[in-house]
Amino acid sequence: MPGPIINWIERRTGKNVDGSTLPPGTSVRLTSRFHQVDPQQYLIERLLPKPFWRFWGQDTVEISRLEALLGPEGDSLGGTFCSDPAWALPMPENQMGVVTFRASSDPGDARSGTLSSGALILEEMVTSGVKSAELSAELPLPAVTIGPRLKGSRAYEQRWRVRVADDPPVKLTLIQAEDVLAHLRQLEQEVEQELGMPPHGGMHDLPPDTLTYFVDEVAADVAVTWQLVPDQPMGVNLLVPETLHLRAAACLRLQSLDDGSVTTSTPRFFTSVRDRLVVTDLTVEMLRPEPRDLLIQLADVGFDVARLAGELSRPAAEVWGSLTDAAEELGASSVSDAALLAAESAPAVA
Repeated sequence: MPGPIINWIERRTGKNVDGSTLPPGTSVRLTSRFHQVDPQQYLIERLLPKPFWRFWGQDTVEISRLEALLGPEGDSLGGTFCSDPAWALPMPENQMGVVTFRASSDPGDARSGTLSSGALILEEMVTSGVKSAELSAELPLPAVTIGPRLKGSRAYEQRWRVRVADDPPVKLTLIQAEDVLAHLRQLEQEVEQELGMPPHGGMHDLPPDTLTYFVDEVAADVAVTWQLVPDQPMGVNLLVPETLHLRAAACLRLQSLDDGSVTTSTPRFFTSVRDRLVVTDLTVEMLRPEPRDLLIQLADVGFDVARLAGELSRPAAEVWGSLTDAAEELGASSVSDAALLAAESAPAVA
């Protein structure tokens, strides 16, 4: 028998919506099957913004519990269960404009995929290092390119897709330097208020090396206004040329000009390391201690996973799994990029 599975189901359509972003107020249920122990409840957790994980000492907060009832398709152990009552996705009340949830069963034997609530949607698309051999001006809407594409230069390309649930006119703004720090500080306060939590102050007490990312800009300031409709998403490309000694942070903000609602992408941190540009969700100092230390250890042994596994007396496959988790938390494109950045930042976190 396969292991337990939990899925999010939109009530109106009956479709599986795992991994989706749906408008606030959408009614959803949880369904699950293949349990070895009948679930009594589903626990719904809200995922916290990644920059807060280290400073808050947690990455999720439980916000609700729903009763798990045996559905009509299941009449015995291993049958199909569903949540009761249905659950309406809450309205985000913070600058990110999106909140993300995950559910688990009370025996702890299964966990769902994620489901997000938001009306203005910024989807991060494929990112890459690109080499340009031509000059390029700004693309005609509905695709916008921010930053120069210079002949013969190497650049990092960050792509977003902008979607809406309604059809408001929207304003796109690139947030950079000290404005990213101000955004993180306000976001922390807003999330604390949403969850009824005491102040943590993590974004006001960032490590000194991290604060250096909020000085330089990656591109000229830009603001674009455009009328969007639900079935015509707009692409936004940010080009960041590879330059020596770059340390910077940026994110994209989308504002509805109808009601003032705002969505802001996860900040991206740009670091020049040796002869390349490494782009991440966090600085190394913002990583939690265990993944940070593991990446530094990998760099110390010359990026030799087998040797690191021997020194830690752990199976190589297990160590590799922990390294990939660490790179994912950092938001690096690979374990090698994550370890390279960790090695460069090691003196700052010592």
